Amino acid sequence: MLEASTFQDDDVISLSKNNFINLKIDAETTYGQPIFENFQGTGYPLIIFLDSKGNELDRLYGSFPAYEFIIKMNNVLDGKGTFSYYLDEYNKNNHSAEILASLAQKYQEKGELDNSLSIYQELLQTSNISKKHFNEAKYNIGILSLNNNNLSPIKEYLINYPGSDNIEDAVYALINYYKINQMEQEEINVYNQYLKQFSNSYSFLNSYAWRMTEININLENALITINKALTLIDKNTPQYPNILDTKAEILWMQNDNERAINIINQAIELDSKSEYYKVQKNKFLNSILKIAILEINNNNLSPIKEYLINYPGSDNIEDAVYALINYYKINQMEQEEINVYNQYLKQFSNSYSFLNSYAWRMTEINKNLDNALKKINIVLELINPKGLSYDRIRKRDYPNFLSTKAEVLWKQGKNEKALIIINQVIELEPNNQSYIEQKNKFINS
Repeated sequence: MLEASTFQDDDVISLSKNNFINLKIDAETTYGQPIFENFQGTGYPLIIFLDSKGNELDRLYGSFPAYEFIIKMNNVLDGKGTFSYYLDEYNKNNHSAEILASLAQKYQEKGELDNSLSIYQELLQTSNISKKHFNEAKYNIGILSLNNNNLSPIKEYLINYPGSDNIEDAVYALINYYKINQMEQEEINVYNQYLKQFSNSYSFLNSYAWRMTEININLENALITINKALTLIDKNTPQYPNILDTKAEILWMQNDNERAINIINQAIELDSKSEYYKVQKNKFLNSILKIAILEINNNNLSPIKEYLINYPGSDNIEDAVYALINYYKINQMEQEEINVYNQYLKQFSNSYSFLNSYAWRMTEINKNLDNALKKINIVLELINPKGLSYDRIRKRDYPNFLSTKAEVLWKQGKNEKALIIINQVIELEPNNQSYIEQKNKFINS
C-alpha cells in the first residue's frame, strides 16, 4: 500500500521532499539487516523519523493511506504525538494517564520493553486512569512480563478479565511463550482450555488445528476443529484458502493424500497467485509418488500408472515416468519400456534430460537410432539455439549431450562423424576418462 499508493501521492511527495531527508533501506539485505536490528525493529514496513543528530523522534509500523501519513509527518514536524513529545512531557512531570499510556506504547514499538513495562506499571498507579487504559495496562504488563519469564501477570489477566477485548491475543501470547520454550504439554493444555470459549473464532480454531499438525498429535480432533472453522467463515473471506490449507495438511498427515490434494486444489482455485499453496500440493503429490515407487518394488505397477493418469501436470511427473521406465529396464521388458518413452516424448519435448535419456537408451538396445539422432539434435538445439561456443553457453551437461550424439552416430556406423563429435567433447572436458574411453571404442571400430 505504501509503495503503490501512499508514496505516489503528490502531497506526500511534496511534504517529504521539502521537510525530510528520505532514505529507503531493504531490511532483508546484508546492508539493511544490521540497521533494522540496531533500531530493534519488530516488523515491516518500519518508518523511523530521526532528528539531525540521529535521535529517534517517532516510528510507524504498517501501512497508512496518504491523508493519515500526512498527519503523521505533520505531527513529527510540529513535535506533537510523537515518542519525543511524550518523553518530554514525562520528563516535565506530566504523568497523566494519557501521557503514560502513549509513552508506554511508544517504548513498546521501539523495542525498549523494560521501559515500556515500567511505564505501564506506573500507569496502574495513577488516580485518573480510565477503564480502557487500565485494561490495556494489565494486558500489556502480562505480555511484556513474558520476556522476563514471568508468567504470573498474563495468567492473572486471563483469570480476572475473561471477557476483555484482548483475551484471545493474551491466550496466543501464552501459547507462543510455551511454543518458543518447547513446553509442548503446557501449550496443548492452553489450547484445550480455550477451545470451547473461542469455538466461534475461526482463527483460533485454525491455529489449534495447524499446531496439531506441527507436533503430530490429536489429528482427529484437529480435523473436527478445522471443519468447524470452515463453517464459520465465508468463502469470499481472504483467510478461507488458508483454512482449507490447514485441512489439507491434516489430511496429508493422516496419509489421506487424495483428499488432501482435492482440498488444496480448492485453495489454489481461490488464490491462484499463491506459490505456497502450489508448494503444498507438490508436497502431497510427492507423498503419493513415494508410495507408488515403493509399490513398484513389490511389482505392483497400478499406483504409479494411476499417478501418471491422474496427475499429468504435476512437477514430479517426469520422475514418475523415469520410475516406470527403470522398472521395465531392470526387468528386461524392452517393448514396454519403449512404449513409455514413446508415450511421453511429446509431453517432454522440451526436457533436455528426457530426450537425452531416450536417445542414449536407444543406443543401448540398438533401436530407433534415426529417431534417437533427431531427439538428441533437438536437445543440442534447445540448449544452444544460436550455435554459440561452449564457454559462452555455459551449460554443464552440454558435453554429455554431445557424447550421446556421438554414441548414436557410432551405432549407425558413422564412425568418422562420431569421432569428430567426441573430440569436441574431450576438448571441453579433457580430464573426463569416460569420454576418452568412448573415443577409443570408436577408434577400435
